[in-house]
Amino acid sequence: MGTQNQEQYFTIPASVVSRTVGDELVLVDLDSERYFSLNATGATIWEELAAGRSAVQALNQLTAKFDVTEEIARADLDELVEALVSSGLLFPGEPYTAEGADQASP
Repeated sequence: MGTQNQEQYFTIPASVVSRTVGDELVLVDLDSERYFSLNATGATIWEELAAGRSAVQALNQLTAKFDVTEEIARADLDELVEALVSSGLLFPGEPYTAEGADQASP
């Protein structure tokens, strides 16, 4: 899937919650009981997408926050998004609106 369309937005199912545990962010799908543990890079991507920002905005945040090239940041973003989408923890969606606020809450 990837984020070739960097203006892509994503939605988070209501059954997915996130919590910081130590130095990582843990995502849990309460319906399937699947979970992911994310490092700082993954947590930054998740937080950007969960806040209703586009993939390009998440990419910009990665390059601003970490000492990484855009090419590497894009590869990290694409890899995580593909894993989260294939696991049902994230869905391609529309730009964030107030109506989607419940889904974007961590």
